[in-house]
Amino acid sequence: MINRKLYLHYLGLICAMALGAILRFCYLDLKLLWLDEIITAIFSLGKNYLDLPLDVVFPLHQLQKIFTLKSGVSCSEIAENLANYSTHPPLFFCGMYHWLGWLHSLDIRWVTKLRSLPALFGVATIIAIYGVNSIAFSPTSGIMAALFMALSPFAVYLSQEARHYTLPMLLISLSLFLLIQIQQDILAGKSSRFWIWLSYTIINSFVYKSSDLSTLSNKIPQVSTSHISQLNLWFVGSSMRKQDFAPQLALTHQIICNLDPNHHHRIGSYPYQFYRCDNRK
Repeated sequence: MINRKLYLHYLGLICAMALGAILRFCYLDLKLLWLDEIITAIFSLGKNYLDLPLDVVFPLHQLQKIFTLKSGVSCSEIAENLANYSTHPPLFFCGMYHWLGWLHSLDIRWVTKLRSLPALFGVATIIAIYGVNSIAFSPTSGIMAALFMALSPFAVYLSQEARHYTLPMLLISLSLFLLIQIQQDILAGKSSRFWIWLSYTIINSFVYKSSDLSTLSNKIPQVSTSHISQLNLWFVGSSMRKQDFAPQLALTHQIICNLDPNHHHRIGSYPYQFYRCDNRK
């Protein structure tokens, strides 16, 4: 009896995933591309705006050449293009570049290739939202949530866009799953599992997209700083160049942080800037 219930349960999950996959992958090239998808294509193909024929009239057959994969481009080069010409983090575009490279030899329309990775993330989100509701409420709630996500018109619409919308949906769902698992371990008095904390930290580092400096200065004063005598600050600025970091940050009217030019570092495509702060009581 138990085995039959498990069979029906996972059969329901497989049906939800299959239904979601059909809705997301069906007729991916039917809709016309819009401007933001074209921008996605340019950066995901390893190019930037300078690779486009600007202010000239060109024959229609040259359009296909514009949307061809530029070989030999590294993730750091893609990140540099985005830093110079856009404001988006490079993770999605780097993944898209490699995805298009894997599909390059297949006889599929390039629009379908471009939209297939977001559609795949959309299907993966169905599984992730199932996991969130299963551990937060019940396995039955997980199946219902998976069906809602699979059939959601808006979720299907976003999954068929050649944009990065479904990647944050997936990462946030995975982050919630791990957060609930951490909370349940604490409430049950279990010892913390290192791999869960590590996975939660890594996923949230991908989800994170830094705000501008004005948002930072508006948010931090809400925190009480009366007990702080010494404070230093590492500022992580996704897609920011070295010259984009402000020379001084006023966290409150008392705490002033000055940029230390000797401590500017980069891990992959993420720049880190060190600020030395002074609490002027």
